[in-house]
Amino acid sequence: MAIWTTLLSALAVAAGLMLVAWLLYRETDKASWVDVFWAANLAVLALWYAASQPGDPTRRLLVAVVGGLWGARLAGYLALRVAGVPLTEKQAVASKGDAYRAYQREVSAFVPWFPAKR
Repeated sequence: MAIWTTLLSALAVAAGLMLVAWLLYRETDKASWVDVFWAANLAVLALWYAASQPGDPTRRLLVAVVGGLWGARLAGYLALRVAGVPLTEKQAVASKGDAYRAYQREVSAFVPWFPAKR
Protein backbone atom coordinates (compact mmCIF):
# COMPACT_ATOMS: atom_id res chain seq x y z
CA MET A 1 0.00 0.00 0.00
CA ALA A 2 1.37 3.42 -0.92
CA ILE A 3 2.35 5.69 1.94
CA TRP A 4 -0.22 8.36 1.05
CA THR A 5 -3.02 5.82 0.92
CA THR A 6 -1.99 4.51 4.32
CA LEU A 7 -1.75 7.97 5.86
CA LEU A 8 -5.05 9.16 4.38
CA SER A 9 -6.89 6.03 5.51
CA ALA A 10 -5.42 6.42 9.02
CA LEU A 11 -6.51 10.08 9.00
CA ALA A 12 -10.03 9.01 8.02
CA VAL A 13 -10.18 6.46 10.85
CA ALA A 14 -8.86 8.96 13.40
CA ALA A 15 -11.25 11.67 12.17
CA GLY A 16 -14.17 9.24 12.38
CA LEU A 17 -13.36 8.26 15.96
CA MET A 18 -12.87 11.91 16.94
CA LEU A 19 -16.24 12.75 15.37
CA VAL A 20 -17.83 10.13 17.62
CA ALA A 21 -15.96 11.66 20.59
CA TRP A 22 -17.25 15.12 19.69
CA LEU A 23 -20.82 13.84 19.39
CA LEU A 24 -20.49 12.14 22.77
CA TYR A 25 -19.12 15.37 24.23
CA ARG A 26 -22.08 17.29 22.86
CA GLU A 27 -24.45 14.76 24.42
CA THR A 28 -22.78 14.48 27.85
CA ASP A 29 -20.97 17.85 28.11
CA LYS A 30 -17.78 16.02 29.17
CA ALA A 31 -14.75 16.93 27.09
CA SER A 32 -12.75 14.16 28.78
CA TRP A 33 -14.23 11.68 26.30
CA VAL A 34 -11.65 13.00 23.82
CA ASP A 35 -8.92 11.32 25.88
CA VAL A 36 -10.74 7.99 25.72
CA PHE A 37 -11.06 8.16 21.95
CA TRP A 38 -7.47 9.33 21.55
CA ALA A 39 -6.33 6.15 23.29
CA ALA A 40 -8.76 4.08 21.22
CA ASN A 41 -7.25 5.70 18.11
CA LEU A 42 -3.86 4.40 19.17
CA ALA A 43 -5.18 0.84 19.50
CA VAL A 44 -7.11 0.91 16.22
CA LEU A 45 -4.27 2.47 14.24
CA ALA A 46 -1.68 0.06 15.68
CA LEU A 47 -3.84 -2.81 14.47
CA TRP A 48 -4.44 -1.07 11.14
CA TYR A 49 -0.76 -0.42 10.47
CA ALA A 50 0.23 -3.93 11.51
CA ALA A 51 -2.35 -5.46 9.19
CA SER A 52 -1.87 -3.21 6.19
CA GLN A 53 1.88 -2.61 5.98
CA PRO A 54 4.54 -4.87 4.56
CA GLY A 55 7.37 -6.14 6.70
CA ASP A 56 8.48 -8.90 8.98
CA PRO A 57 5.35 -10.72 10.28
CA THR A 58 6.85 -11.07 13.77
CA ARG A 59 7.39 -7.33 14.08
CA ARG A 60 3.98 -6.56 12.67
CA LEU A 61 2.42 -8.91 15.22
CA LEU A 62 4.43 -7.23 17.97
CA VAL A 63 3.16 -3.79 16.87
CA ALA A 64 -0.40 -5.08 16.79
CA VAL A 65 -0.23 -6.74 20.22
CA VAL A 66 1.70 -4.04 22.09
CA GLY A 67 0.02 -1.03 20.48
CA GLY A 68 -3.42 -2.61 20.45
CA LEU A 69 -3.33 -3.80 24.05
CA TRP A 70 -1.76 -0.62 25.38
CA GLY A 71 -4.29 1.60 23.59
CA ALA A 72 -7.21 -0.61 24.61
CA ARG A 73 -6.05 -0.72 28.23
CA LEU A 74 -5.63 3.05 28.36
CA ALA A 75 -8.98 3.67 26.66
CA GLY A 76 -10.71 1.32 29.10
CA TYR A 77 -9.08 2.94 32.12
CA LEU A 78 -9.95 6.44 30.93
CA ALA A 79 -13.50 5.42 30.05
CA LEU A 80 -14.02 4.12 33.58
CA ARG A 81 -12.62 7.35 34.99
CA VAL A 82 -14.77 9.52 32.75
CA ALA A 83 -17.99 7.53 32.96
CA GLY A 84 -17.61 5.67 36.25
CA VAL A 85 -16.69 8.30 38.83
CA PRO A 86 -19.87 10.40 38.63
CA LEU A 87 -21.96 7.23 38.92
CA THR A 88 -19.99 6.17 41.97
CA GLU A 89 -20.32 9.61 43.51
CA LYS A 90 -24.05 9.63 42.88
CA GLN A 91 -24.38 6.21 44.49
CA ALA A 92 -22.26 7.24 47.49
CA VAL A 93 -24.31 10.40 48.05
CA ALA A 94 -27.54 8.42 47.83
CA SER A 95 -26.41 5.65 50.20
CA LYS A 96 -24.49 7.74 52.76
CA GLY A 97 -26.65 10.86 52.72
CA ASP A 98 -25.73 13.93 54.76
CA ALA A 99 -22.60 12.44 56.33
CA TYR A 100 -21.03 11.97 52.90
CA ARG A 101 -22.03 15.46 51.76
CA ALA A 102 -20.37 16.90 54.88
CA TYR A 103 -17.25 14.82 54.15
CA GLN A 104 -17.16 16.21 50.60
CA ARG A 105 -17.36 19.78 51.93
CA GLU A 106 -14.61 19.30 54.53
CA VAL A 107 -12.04 17.20 52.64
CA SER A 108 -9.91 18.41 49.77
CA ALA A 109 -10.66 16.64 46.49
CA PHE A 110 -6.97 16.88 45.54
CA VAL A 111 -5.52 15.47 48.76
CA PRO A 112 -8.13 13.26 50.41
CA TRP A 113 -7.35 12.94 54.08
CA PHE A 114 -9.23 12.89 57.32
CA PRO A 115 -11.42 15.97 57.86
CA ALA A 116 -9.84 18.82 59.78
CA LYS A 117 -10.91 19.06 63.40
CA ARG A 118 -12.82 22.25 64.09
